[in-house]
Amino acid sequence: MAVAVLALFVGAGTGGALAGPSLTGGGGVAAAKKKKRKKGRKHADRAQDIALIRQQASKLRGPRGPRGTPGGPPGPPGPVGPSNAIEVTNASSTATPDGVDKTVATLASLPAGSYAISAKANVTRNGGGATQGSCTLAAEGDNDTGLATLNQTLAVGSTIAVQLTHTFAATGSATLSCSGIGGSTIATKIRLVAIKVGTASSTAVTG
Repeated sequence: MAVAVLALFVGAGTGGALAGPSLTGGGGVAAAKKKKRKKGRKHADRAQDIALIRQQASKLRGPRGPRGTPGGPPGPPGPVGPSNAIEVTNASSTATPDGVDKTVATLASLPAGSYAISAKANVTRNGGGATQGSCTLAAEGDNDTGLATLNQTLAVGSTIAVQLTHTFAATGSATLSCSGIGGSTIATKIRLVAIKVGTASSTAVTG
């Protein structure tokens, strides 16, 4: 009986050594490898499905639409800005009588539109008793007059400067006229200039 038990024990030990892989989890390793291969195939199948969906979606894309019109239509033209300064000069010495305006400069054929107009002249006594000099700038119904007191002992002049704004409905002109007060005078260094502007207005104020 003792020999039989020993033989059974040895046989069991030998069989355990030969069957070691199955008793130590060999079947579990194979199952894990099989599960991993199945998971890998599943990921590969999913990637293939996504690629197929993208390919089909690209085939369903419609044609490109027409290009839109760049920018909107041009706006209306803006108002006329400042432009065109027109000037005349008179370098001669022009005698101007006592109490009677004499034209010493003319800006003729000014195109229709609005203008800022200015003028100046140097006025001296003409060997007589003139006490003042007078110059008037005129553009149709608008005018501006300047006065200067003349030195009675020295033959020196006084500068008279005048200015106005005016709008011509049609072609027009501006003039500068001068005269003496108490005697004749002489006007020199005469300039008359008109600057065309977008609009012109004039408002009377008290201060």
